[in-house]
Amino acid sequence: MPRRWVHRRSPRPGEARAARWPRWLAAALAAGLATACGNAATGGGSTTPIKVGFVLPLSGTVAANGQDERDGWNLGLKDAGSVVDGHPIQTMFADGAADPTTALTVTHQLVENRGAQLLVGPIAANVGLALRGYIASRGIPTVYMSACSDELATSEKTPNLILTGWTCDQPSLPFGTYVYQKLGYHHITTIGLDFAFGWQVVGGFLKTFEAAGGTVDKQLWNPITTADFSPYVAQIPPDTQAVFALESGSTAVKFLQAYQQFGLKSKIPLIGGGTLTDYSSLRSDSPDAVLGVITPLMYADGLDTPENRRFVDEYHAATGKYPSYYAESAYAGAKLVVAALRKLHGDVSNPHQVLQALRSTQIVAPRGPVKLSSQTNSPIQNVYVRKVELVDGVLRNVPIDTFRNVSPWGSLPRQQWEQEAAHYTRSSG
Repeated sequence: MPRRWVHRRSPRPGEARAARWPRWLAAALAAGLATACGNAATGGGSTTPIKVGFVLPLSGTVAANGQDERDGWNLGLKDAGSVVDGHPIQTMFADGAADPTTALTVTHQLVENRGAQLLVGPIAANVGLALRGYIASRGIPTVYMSACSDELATSEKTPNLILTGWTCDQPSLPFGTYVYQKLGYHHITTIGLDFAFGWQVVGGFLKTFEAAGGTVDKQLWNPITTADFSPYVAQIPPDTQAVFALESGSTAVKFLQAYQQFGLKSKIPLIGGGTLTDYSSLRSDSPDAVLGVITPLMYADGLDTPENRRFVDEYHAATGKYPSYYAESAYAGAKLVVAALRKLHGDVSNPHQVLQALRSTQIVAPRGPVKLSSQTNSPIQNVYVRKVELVDGVLRNVPIDTFRNVSPWGSLPRQQWEQEAAHYTRSSG
């Protein structure tokens, strides 16, 4: 049955602390809310464009993820309508290259030089953190559809920033208990991306896996630029029960290739964070390397619901690809933005009203029932345990279990999550 999406309303630890916006930004935020959009405001009686600045990686190791977001956003605008009460929505794409410095530069340009009145993106958790201070100081309404760093949703959340995708450890928190109790793996090895996103996904998984009684045989960390996984795969203990891997984009493809080439695929079960088998990478994988891999995520391209079947068919017809999480997230984000702007008749001159419209707008998302937590400005939603299977000769992420209505803090007490989630490190667990 269709559900409604109701909107109510990581760099290293030292870098994360530096990125936290200080109290003086509260005053700047107030000033920014009055001026950020005023210079390029659109009133209900005019037909001036609504300018949306979209920061995403179109080059680098996660360029495929960025392309999927662009495709999903464009399809969402096509379905929802790209003109609101005579105001055309003008999307200005900027390549942040998944690099914090580059992304901050292009965000400045979008707002200061090109008059962006609403910001969406980015993808990488550390990039999202790097942009937070500037976004707060300008007061510009901002929607993060993929960047998930937990710091963005804890007590330090930025008032004008909404997360419509996830917090990084949201899928892995329930998965840790599931792996111990249902899959029966009691001692494992982990390998993950060595920056905020990897620390938080792996950290959340280990938090509940170890609480259930599990132990860790070895932890490995690799840079996001890793091209050769041989040195890492060679360190995996031969007697470990399973490997939990968190990779994304090209590193996901390369890790899976190495894991299969070293003969481990048939010997040690492989599980991982959802981006390991996300369709942005899955379309480049060989069946021998990826069949049977189990991962959790809030979206599964093989989800058998009317909403998702329509989305998958339309996306495939438009792009020749099956949708990744990034595509679905941007598609749903576009529909949300358009629906919110319709409430305002395309008038974005008041940032407070834009934010309120975004928080309170209802849409139907392909991923299933989603609503925003007023405590975190991030979603409460289903998390699907997916298994890679061949469906009509095509690799798909097929749900085999569902955790329903997962809060941002999972099964942890919220206060504990608030204290710990923003401080995961490469030694968390």
